[in-house]
Amino acid sequence: MSTVARHVGRAGPGVPPVSPAASSETPAETSFHLDDDRIAIEDTDGEVTGFDPPKGDAPRGDALRGDAPRGDALRRDALSAPVKALRFGPSAIATPANAITIARVLLTIPTVVLIEGTGASWLTVVLWFVLSCTDGLDGFVARRGGTTRSGAFLDPLADKVLVLGGFLALAARGDVMWAVFVVIAVRELAISGYRSLAARRGVSLPARQLGKWKTVAQLFAVGAVVFPPTEDLARFHYAVVWTAVGLTVLSAFDILRRGWQETQTAP
Repeated sequence: MSTVARHVGRAGPGVPPVSPAASSETPAETSFHLDDDRIAIEDTDGEVTGFDPPKGDAPRGDALRGDAPRGDALRRDALSAPVKALRFGPSAIATPANAITIARVLLTIPTVVLIEGTGASWLTVVLWFVLSCTDGLDGFVARRGGTTRSGAFLDPLADKVLVLGGFLALAARGDVMWAVFVVIAVRELAISGYRSLAARRGVSLPARQLGKWKTVAQLFAVGAVVFPPTEDLARFHYAVVWTAVGLTVLSAFDILRRGWQETQTAP
């Protein structure tokens, strides 16, 4: 993007001298066009003179205008910036993030048993709330210390155990229809298998935004059913549960569509 500067009289240092024919008692008005690669000088007669700026370490582009350095200078700064060393490599197993994930799985078991045995209760709500809120905690810890292959396997597994366990307990109590559990279970297992097959073909299918909303809706649906103040609100339960089911199905089609697109563009 060029900048145009107006100058009356003689050009500054580095500009070729104006020919005698162009000189007069009234100095000509000259336009300077500064670009990253070339400087063009145009006078009022329409004559254009262009020449390359000095090479080497001389300033160019924005540097000529006094702005912050760009291009090579920024790349040198980025390369010279210190890089924080990660504590764990991809093959690590005993990490704080994995410890949190395993703790979530272990806490899921008594929580599911409590849901099936007592239904809506404040203890159930507290446990479910803790498990739901720690869904992203292990991922946050992993990003700070270093992501691992074991964590990439355990984290989604813990989420599936929690969601499927919660809906299984509710279906066993008769609080939701068995069809709800079946649809969610088939979706989770089928998409997990599809991701594995795609990975063998070199296609990566990470979680998409719709899938994240699906997980939030599923966790909220179970929490709403076991929340004591909404225990008798059957229509509310119906709405939140089937909203979660709808997002579950839509997110599955979203992953399948994305996988098909990736396979079409793969070499």
